[in-house]
Amino acid sequence: MAILIAFGFTVIGLYQLIKRKSLFKVDKEIALLGIFYLIITVVYVFFEKVIINYRPIILEASLEASYPSSHTMIVICIMVTAILVFEHLFCKHLCLKISKVICISLIVITVLGRFISGVHWFTDIIGGILLSLSLVMLYYSTITAIKK
Repeated sequence: MAILIAFGFTVIGLYQLIKRKSLFKVDKEIALLGIFYLIITVVYVFFEKVIINYRPIILEASLEASYPSSHTMIVICIMVTAILVFEHLFCKHLCLKISKVICISLIVITVLGRFISGVHWFTDIIGGILLSLSLVMLYYSTITAIKK
């Protein structure tokens, strides 16, 4: 679901770019979101290549990277930034409240699901939460600085 939301924002950004014929005319939140998604991808690939911890159970034939929980990191990053963009798009409409409930529910379900399924150590999930919150704070502070 998080990937679909990220894809949706990508489509919105591309639509604005094509329609407005300038990267500088794309909404700042959407353009920065594209850069943010690239950063998330780089962080994801980095932790897949630099293995800090292995999964507590073997899911495939070989050991897999476990730290930080990439599902946790990706869902929190995408859902929290989606809430920030939805606040910009919807202001105080009912759509904003519904989208916040959906985004927060997806975060909670994913984090609990990763822990309950046993495919991550508790520290992997905490690491994913801390890393994603750090990345989201970077996005938020950048957007706040750009708006001033």
